[in-house]
Amino acid sequence: MSFSDITVSMVLKAVDQTKQGISQTRKNLQDLEKQVEKTNINLKKTFKESALTIANIASSALNLYNAYDRLAAVQARLMSL
Repeated sequence: MSFSDITVSMVLKAVDQTKQGISQTRKNLQDLEKQVEKTNINLKKTFKESALTIANIASSALNLYNAYDRLAAVQARLMSL
């Protein structure tokens, strides 16, 4: 083998390895993109559930406050009798 044959062989091998590396990188990026999409969907779902839970807690607290307020009003009326 001559020097130029060895050089061409090395260049071809380097190009082949680079193609394989780029192909693997592309596959890894696609896998990561899928994971990010799944995580984003889960995060949206969790955020919506958290917001709904907070709204339900606030509503329950207001209902409890109103119940105590009505009870206090009834007690005041009974005491005035």
